[in-house]
Amino acid sequence: GDLKAALQDGTFLLGLKNDSSATADIIAILDAADLSWGFSDLVIPILNLSSSWYPDWNSGEIRCKNDGNAPDYMTVGGGWWHESSKEKCCTKYFQWAYDICAGESAIDVTGFFPAWEESEPRCDTGDPPNYMRRNPDVWILDTAEECCEKYFSWAPTCVVNSGGTAVVDPTAALYYADWSQTNTCLNDGEAPGYMKSSPKVWMYNTLDECCKTNYFWGDQYSKCIAPGGTSSPASSPSPELWYVDWNEKTCVTSCVGPKPCGGLHKSWNVLHSSLSTCCKEHLWWNKDCKRGPF
Repeated sequence: GDLKAALQDGTFLLGLKNDSSATADIIAILDAADLSWGFSDLVIPILNLSSSWYPDWNSGEIRCKNDGNAPDYMTVGGGWWHESSKEKCCTKYFQWAYDICAGESAIDVTGFFPAWEESEPRCDTGDPPNYMRRNPDVWILDTAEECCEKYFSWAPTCVVNSGGTAVVDPTAALYYADWSQTNTCLNDGEAPGYMKSSPKVWMYNTLDECCKTNYFWGDQYSKCIAPGGTSSPASSPSPELWYVDWNEKTCVTSCVGPKPCGGLHKSWNVLHSSLSTCCKEHLWWNKDCKRGPF
């Protein structure tokens, strides 16, 4: 009964730790002990005394030890302070400096990892955060391109920011609606990331297509197709120039000037690549249409 109580309150283990003749004492105690209440209750605490890890706060170092010299307050009370491995001890008591405690700072972790703290999207090399160091298969990539693709796929500048090889932006020549500043369509390669990531939704092959989709009301279309927001162009940027002038009952070209120009087309006009196609589609009943407005 006394042995069981000593084990439960920690005084037995404390005595073993402080007694140089502990080995002989253990043998004697085991020979004389009444173990009807469970052999494991005696053996497991003794084994834990020599195999458990505790935080070595007294030294001022960031480390866990298993030398059996834990302070008395850590031993008395059932060993609440002890962990079964160095990794568990470091995680519990020194998570903020796990790599130092576990001795992982010397491990060479090479590759690129996401630099969340930077203002620009980028991947860095060097010393990753502890949680990344502990899981390199998850966080560390071999190249800047791989890292940027995994963590910053929405940012085309990531590779360059990370020191990698610049990748040609396939959307650079496409047109997009610049709602925030010029309120027109641009193809300057500076489209927002969400547009670049979904070009089929937000971007267009031609200026005419972009303007017609996004600036179709009032005089906004004419302003949109004006290059750089200047005065209206003399001809349409669209490769399809012909449309129906219903007042003249003929087909004209989208330009400003003498005939066959009929003025720049509106967003609702259907365009055609040739005079004959325009006449065939819309004015088949007018035999003079194909002669043109000359």
